[in-house]
Amino acid sequence: MKEDVYLIRWLRARYFNIPDAERFLMEHLKWRRDNNMDTIFEEDWSDYDTEYKYHLESRDKEGKPVLYVSVRNWDLRKAALTGRRDRFNRFVDKTLEEACGLVQELGEKYKNVSQGIFILNIDGFNLVQHGCLQCISSLLRIIVSYEAHHPGCADKFIFVNLPEAARPVLAAARTVFHPDTNRALQVYGTNRRRWEKVLREYFHPDQLPEELGGTKIYSGTDTDDDLKF
Repeated sequence: MKEDVYLIRWLRARYFNIPDAERFLMEHLKWRRDNNMDTIFEEDWSDYDTEYKYHLESRDKEGKPVLYVSVRNWDLRKAALTGRRDRFNRFVDKTLEEACGLVQELGEKYKNVSQGIFILNIDGFNLVQHGCLQCISSLLRIIVSYEAHHPGCADKFIFVNLPEAARPVLAAARTVFHPDTNRALQVYGTNRRRWEKVLREYFHPDQLPEELGGTKIYSGTDTDDDLKF
């Protein structure tokens, strides 16, 4: 945490106002202590890792790590209705902790990585599972966690396959985004040719999953399991 590249994020998030940045960082450190973040990976996440898959195996052409999530694998309504929303929120914190921790780890190792890329594939979005009031609350919680505890971790947020039904949800969410997050956001609809062209500028095909036009097979997927037997 004492690396300049880490500390600069907190300064940028508060427009280099040093007292504000210091308070921001100290609030984050208190949150880490209060929520036992140093031991979060020791908890049993086997059920959530199955129900809410994400992948961190890809890299862009510059070596940036990628957090990839397909919305069809995240049933936000189920988490809310089964009384597991608090646990789901902690799982989100764990996901962001792992993704941004990987950015820091690669930066320390290779010295040329300071940010990562988040890709959200919104194919499979529906208003029942993802657009309900409880779901929107969970979506906003993801944004709040990122902004409060991992500012500047992502260089790009790439949304693909955004249907018309999801646009009001995203528009509402963007009102609470930090300006830097809004600038990093790239949103593409269901025109596959358009977003595939953009992704190919950033990634080699072997770093994109098949649903994004690549050849990457993530570990733990059904396709990966099929290959093993």
